[in-house]
Amino acid sequence: MKLILLLLISMPAYSQAVWKYFSFENPHFTVEFPSKPQNKYKIIDTDLGQIVVNTYYCASSIDSTDNELYLINLYAIDESLFSGDSAISKLDYLNEMVNNIGSDLKSKEIYRNSVSEFENPIITYRFENEKNSVVTKGKIQII
Repeated sequence: MKLILLLLISMPAYSQAVWKYFSFENPHFTVEFPSKPQNKYKIIDTDLGQIVVNTYYCASSIDSTDNELYLINLYAIDESLFSGDSAISKLDYLNEMVNNIGSDLKSKEIYRNSVSEFENPIITYRFENEKNSVVTKGKIQII
């Protein structure tokens, strides 16, 4: 069995006027986007082996600069990563992912909050990069 990680990142500079609900299957979830999301599928090679990533995203519809990005990445992770003698905790794994996001963005962490739901951690976070005025807010969880 595989666990799916849900990563939601948005880089808002302005608020959107109209948001609509979009539903997805496998896993089943519903989320609001400011416009119809596009879909991209890829396989990435990591130290843990190959990971399937399914991405749903849309750019700003408020102006022509497309300076807002709304993004959901679904990562298929082998559940055995979290069991056995060499297991890492789910919370440690998600914290490391958030650390990597901040490092990749070269941004300052403004906040990070961890909670747990049904024994699965959920982390919300915010990064800011003053150099290019980018704000990144995210939520990452195991579902």
